[in-house]
Amino acid sequence: MFHPFSNIAKINRFGWVIIGLTFLHVLPIWSFRYFPSQDGPCHLENSYMLLHYFDDDKTYSRYYKLNLKPVPNWLSHPLLALMMLFLPPLISEKILLTAYVILFVLSILYFLRSVGEDKLFLSLFAFPFIYNYLLHMGFYNFSFSFPLTFLAIGYWWRRRDRWNDWRVIAGLNLLLILLYFCHIVSQLLAVGSILLLAALYNKLEVHRTAVLAGSLLPSYLLPIYYVRTYTLQHSGRWAMHDLLSYFAKIGSLTSYDEREYYIGKALAILLAVLFLYTLVREKFSIEGGRFRFRPDMKDGFFLLSVIFFLLYLYMPDGISKGGFVTTRLNLYPFIVILPWLSVRFRRPAKYVVGGLLILLALAHLGFASYYYAVLNRGLDEYTSGISFVRMNETILPLSFDHRGRSARIGLYLHAAGYYCAAKGAIELDDYEGNTGYFPLSYRTSMNPFALIGNIEGDPGNVHPERYPEPIDYILLWSPKDQFPAREWIEKNYRLIHSQGRLRLYRRAS
Repeated sequence: MFHPFSNIAKINRFGWVIIGLTFLHVLPIWSFRYFPSQDGPCHLENSYMLLHYFDDDKTYSRYYKLNLKPVPNWLSHPLLALMMLFLPPLISEKILLTAYVILFVLSILYFLRSVGEDKLFLSLFAFPFIYNYLLHMGFYNFSFSFPLTFLAIGYWWRRRDRWNDWRVIAGLNLLLILLYFCHIVSQLLAVGSILLLAALYNKLEVHRTAVLAGSLLPSYLLPIYYVRTYTLQHSGRWAMHDLLSYFAKIGSLTSYDEREYYIGKALAILLAVLFLYTLVREKFSIEGGRFRFRPDMKDGFFLLSVIFFLLYLYMPDGISKGGFVTTRLNLYPFIVILPWLSVRFRRPAKYVVGGLLILLALAHLGFASYYYAVLNRGLDEYTSGISFVRMNETILPLSFDHRGRSARIGLYLHAAGYYCAAKGAIELDDYEGNTGYFPLSYRTSMNPFALIGNIEGDPGNVHPERYPEPIDYILLWSPKDQFPAREWIEKNYRLIHSQGRLRLYRRAS
């Protein structure tokens, strides 16, 4: 018997699954003191300095200058700085990350629903992508850009017939400009995706695509400026067998433990099965003894997935000082193909697929949560000397073991940022200040990367005595028994605190 509210009941049940999974993915952020990432502490530190840059009782302007150029990587810093007006830095970071998780889920739901209500089921594929390698690397701006890419594509797809509506064009430009200030790669992928889908949709009505391309001019200006300002230097390319192996296990889902690769492999296999099912179920048929292909507009998403895959294979890993291009591009093909996949299978099969996806999402979340607990103990050890550090004094952190128990994340590389965000000290291993594409840059005369040595790559061979001003503290993490700089440090500094792998020295007066 037909029940008029049966579909609503199904949607509500599925909605509770989505809400439950989202809550579970927010929970680890608030369950531990620190969110264990590589660059996250540096973002906290620089956001704090940005907020207090002009304070009379701070000396940040002595070491840094404001970089007001319209470059990418700006989004998270003003957001964190704004929250730090009212909240401690660590709470501000948790709110930012919570917003990221919720944005991720809503953006993928919006993207899939833009194509069809039935596609919402496929949003279960997205949950293992939330806690990915790039997020744990602390690439917060890129992490926001990833779901925003699909939000922008979904926004255009819903309004693809309103090609000359100024409100649609204005909204799309604003989204794309916001994307630029997250990450330029995501913005360019979003723009290219929208124009390709528009060309396929408009077909012979080329003028519609031309009008769209011209109307997006405001969003082109910023990347054009960036390309003209920063030299396009290419660096590194992975070997083809490494690229294919990494793709087959969705390698950018693995952060702390190589066993996470099994989750990526399982997810890739499940996607491959649905890919083949879609070909057989919806794309090919036998008519009169001949194979026939049944195209439709959703094939544009399959084409985008192929293009993203080719970009992943052939783009260099570093462009214009920006790195990790390959690991970033690894994520896109698996999400952009979702609207193309068929969900026309029987209820038992749907329950099996849904159950497997939920199981994979929970297994991936379990790995992250376990390592958050383990690595927080290490971060407690690293930050145990915060109470000894004073405002406006300089600290040089030297890490001899960046990863600890983490397989891929350099957890302790920039963890000294917690000292600076908590006490207002000035860190002399602030990689952001050395890049030129973050809100604050070291003054040339005070740049420790140019004056002291290879702080991150060869910490035992640095020369603190070459810095223009005496360095107040030197923090050693998991130091070797002997290294070239140790004798000088022990001669000129005294040990004021040690705990586990941490040694904190203060300059002898």
